[in-house]
Amino acid sequence: MKYLPILVALFSSLCTSFAGDNPRNSFTPVQNALFRSNELQTDVYIAGSAGTVSGVTTTGVGGGLGINYFATKYLGFGVDNALEGLNGDGKTYDSLKGSVIVRLPIEKWHLAPYAMIGGGACWASGTSVGCGTVGPGIECRINRNVGLFLDSRYMFGNRPLNETQTRAGIRLVF
Repeated sequence: MKYLPILVALFSSLCTSFAGDNPRNSFTPVQNALFRSNELQTDVYIAGSAGTVSGVTTTGVGGGLGINYFATKYLGFGVDNALEGLNGDGKTYDSLKGSVIVRLPIEKWHLAPYAMIGGGACWASGTSVGCGTVGPGIECRINRNVGLFLDSRYMFGNRPLNETQTRAGIRLVF
């Protein structure tokens, strides 16, 4: 017990030796967050669609590219374009969409479920169709710069459009 005041004084002097404005004695913690504000992302994916466009039943498989920007950890904006073969008959289906993305990162599991809402246009067989989109998705971050994602959107619009597009791919984060 007689050494307790000495230990308290020693501990206090050690703690205060790291405090202050001297940059040599201060440190900045490393940011280990997987999902961050000001993220710029590039998506490369395969896509599959099924539904009806202008009263014609369609299915398609193809791929696409996208770019997203997350202004905050939870809110982002994205644009993507998918090109798919249509009904296996040599015709193509193209869709360009913009989305507002809301995500809820779960850092300890490396996961971020998200929801998208937006709109754009689809082209098939010389016909263009305006569309609205809404759907869920999930991303798994392998590390701070690479993730895998899976999402599905319901696309609806005029002439009538009633279709689902599902995407799976890799996300590169900058």
